[in-house]
Amino acid sequence: MKIKLLLVLPIAALPLSFIRAAPEPTPAAELSTAAAAATPKPDPTNDLDREIRDREAKILTLTIDEQLKLRAVQLKAAEDPAVKEAVEKRNKAVQEFRTKFREAMIKIDPSVEAVLDRITVGSNPGF
Repeated sequence: MKIKLLLVLPIAALPLSFIRAAPEPTPAAELSTAAAAATPKPDPTNDLDREIRDREAKILTLTIDEQLKLRAVQLKAAEDPAVKEAVEKRNKAVQEFRTKFREAMIKIDPSVEAVLDRITVGSNPGF
């Protein structure tokens, strides 16, 4: 039983998915050399990236009981109406940003619209 708990623990110790969604990785083999060179790499000086890495490292130093307790409290806090409202506002802001970003890219180069349409998932353009 303890072995199963240890195997499940890293997943349970992760932050809630609405805090920060990781992008799907793109296999470098499928990219042209120029596109691969243009793909942004994680910036170790980026405060948000560093903060997330540091927090995840600190979470792993907690005891199993502390990690489980923290995860349970996170899940319970996510049910709070104020938290749900804040998440909804954040999601709306992200969607607005993506729409504006997409419009700006198409304004710079209208031919990119067809490419953006091919990578659209559902009603979410992604860019």
